[in-house]
Amino acid sequence: MKCRSWILLCLVNLLPFSLTVLAQNPSYGAAVEVATKTIRPEQIRAHIRFLADSLLQGRAPGTPGYDIAARYVATELEGMGLHPGVSGSWFQPVWLEKAVTDGSASSLVLTVSGKEQKLVDAEDYILNTWFASPAGKDQSKSESDVNAPLVFVGFGVTAPDQKL
Repeated sequence: MKCRSWILLCLVNLLPFSLTVLAQNPSYGAAVEVATKTIRPEQIRAHIRFLADSLLQGRAPGTPGYDIAARYVATELEGMGLHPGVSGSWFQPVWLEKAVTDGSASSLVLTVSGKEQKLVDAEDYILNTWFASPAGKDQSKSESDVNAPLVFVGFGVTAPDQKL
């Protein structure tokens, strides 16, 4: 999936004055003073309110809400007088892969001495989508059989001072 990559700046107003002040004035104290006078909490709150609004539907990559948020941030950066860094664009193409596990069609069964014990997802095990076929792209279904001895190694905590 091709998505636009962008950096969400929570303190959107911080960047333009910090770059200008820090480049021109070596005194950190002066930069802090300018920042204190320039940053307005209500302006930061307004940016966050828009970017966190349910109108953007969570802003998941590849969704319209994501694109709206990305354009908003790009517009704000441009309005501050900044210039895009990727070939004249605010957006950089990034290829993403998505793996989805169908919990209702997935199962894990232990067979011990011919007796099957069906395990419950998220209680007895956690299924990782890439487990069955990490290199198997474009497969709609995957199945794996593993025959191996099982050894209980404890709960992972060794703390003699706590009598564990």
